[in-house]
Amino acid sequence: MPLRSGFSGNQAIPSPDLLIPLDGSLRAVEMKTSSQDRLVISEEDVSDVLTWSMQMNEIATYPYLAIKFTRYEIQTYRLKKPWDAEVSFTIMADESRYDTNIAPSGNISFGHPTKYDCDVPSAIVSSGDGAAMIRDLYDDNPEGRKDKIGVNTVLNAYPEYWQKD
Repeated sequence: MPLRSGFSGNQAIPSPDLLIPLDGSLRAVEMKTSSQDRLVISEEDVSDVLTWSMQMNEIATYPYLAIKFTRYEIQTYRLKKPWDAEVSFTIMADESRYDTNIAPSGNISFGHPTKYDCDVPSAIVSSGDGAAMIRDLYDDNPEGRKDKIGVNTVLNAYPEYWQKD
């Protein structure tokens, strides 16, 4: 069950937008949305989720960035080197389904699917942003324990609820 971290942008204490427990670890998610042609994310934009994840000692915690463009399915990517946002952005750009660029300043830029050639599904054919995010998190599972019962098992148990016709 995802938990909203509550007023994450309005706190002095760094915190992610969503906290999602999955297969014995925690996913800390920073969400960014846009209807513009490009969405630019700076290192400062992800500093809260990185700081929070790196300081979490109680449970293995992995930082993620979720990108949502108007009328397109959300895409969720792990910041794989949380101690170095610039390297994480470079890895993310290579794995991204969007038209993605790294600026000389170190910012990462994602292109809106209607303006740039990419294979991000339309919201019309998507099974929903919640299901898409859980799919991305489960597929990325850094623990490598996909044989355990997790959220994906629950989603597959009720396909009529999660899938659109």
